[in-house]
Amino acid sequence: MILKHERKYWKKLVGYHRRSLAKTTMFRHKGASDGRVRSRKLDN
Repeated sequence: MILKHERKYWKKLVGYHRRSLAKTTMFRHKGASDGRVRSRKLDN
């Protein structure tokens, strides 16, 4: 029980859920495209 609360606190402290959502978003974006992430600038 204690470890569960500590893990919840740690996740909130380091922004774990936000990072997880970002990773999921990138995974979906790569799956919808050809698997590569392109630069924002056209000259690269």
